[in-house]
Amino acid sequence: MIKNNKQYYRAYNNIDIINISINFENISFKIDEKFISSDDIESVWFRKGGVNIVELANDIKTDDNADFTAAINQNHKQESKFLIEFICILLEKKKKLGTFHRYAYNKLNVLRLANSAGLKIPLSSVISNKKELIDNCRFNKSIISKSISESFSYISDIQIIKSFTEIVDISNLPIKFASSLVQECIDKEYEVRSFYINKKFYSMAVFTIENLDETIDIRKNSIKKIHVPYSLPKNYEDKLRQLMTLLKLDTASIDIIKSKDGNLYFLEANPAGIFDDVSYYCNYYIEKLIADYF
Repeated sequence: MIKNNKQYYRAYNNIDIINISINFENISFKIDEKFISSDDIESVWFRKGGVNIVELANDIKTDDNADFTAAINQNHKQESKFLIEFICILLEKKKKLGTFHRYAYNKLNVLRLANSAGLKIPLSSVISNKKELIDNCRFNKSIISKSISESFSYISDIQIIKSFTEIVDISNLPIKFASSLVQECIDKEYEVRSFYINKKFYSMAVFTIENLDETIDIRKNSIKKIHVPYSLPKNYEDKLRQLMTLLKLDTASIDIIKSKDGNLYFLEANPAGIFDDVSYYCNYYIEKLIADYF
């Protein structure tokens, strides 16, 4: 946007906004000492981050009992949530990429709709006890466990802890555990990452050099990888476009596995997924595509 000489503003890491005014067609507010009106906004990219409404974000302290004070503050948070949602609804009327709708991020719903669009997905179940997992005859091979929502991440001054997709050791499981997403472990030949924008797919195949258990999740930095440009079959792209329509998405990062038996398995579509590696390794210049779109 800088090279195109276009003004822009980036709201990230829960930026605070104040002095909101809405007349149901126009929004104005103050952010970082700058007044912004929706009349001056031409396009919006919904990605990560968010905003806080200062007047509703801070907890109120009262002389009343603790339960009443907690109820008041909970009501303020709900007011803030609905107000931010309405702001996003108005901004979605602009030229946009992405969406603020949370259903598009729900992995279980994405898998359900992918299946309805004719895309092959790994056998999947949400299970919360060992007996059900053992008795589930759908799984006749190794299984993996994945996060239902976003991957867990904890960062402190002395350590970084992240969750990864892992093969499940059933023998070490307790009798009952938290509801977990489990899938059959696909014997993969390689993975495909594809970025979707303007109804087109920019894809990359990722080959792992080591044949180790840890290559189940290629996000691990210790894994040696080879990245090459890749073209998905046209009929497969057509099914992916159908899924994007069902999810009401105009952009997403899509993960796919090519199995050793020749099948393509859809894993997930993330509206806020990264595309840097796809752009860098394959010379797609996706950043310029996005800038030109806006």
